Amino acid sequence: MNLTIRGETMTTLTLQLELPDNFVISEQEAKTVLVAKLYEEGKLSSGKSAELLGMTKREFIETFGTFCNMTPEDLNRELDNARWASQHIKTRILEKVEKK
Repeated sequence: MNLTIRGETMTTLTLQLELPDNFVISEQEAKTVLVAKLYEEGKLSSGKSAELLGMTKREFIETFGTFCNMTPEDLNRELDNARWASQHIKTRILEKVEKK
């Protein structure tokens, strides 16, 4: 299982698990469980977790936010970050339009 993100140095983790024959889980399911657990423990941000799973940050939070122990403070911080990013993007777009 590779947990790598383009352009960033990250540890590649290879796991080999011996499971009973009747236990069926795909590599993607195992990766999802691991990433969600690391997010729950605060070892991965929602953004990094989403990126590792090939989701948007919003999709990740909507999917896993209720399963993970996200405090109201965590949620507010995530919303503040999203608002800031949205405003920053909007400002940059307007600057480019005004330069034309």
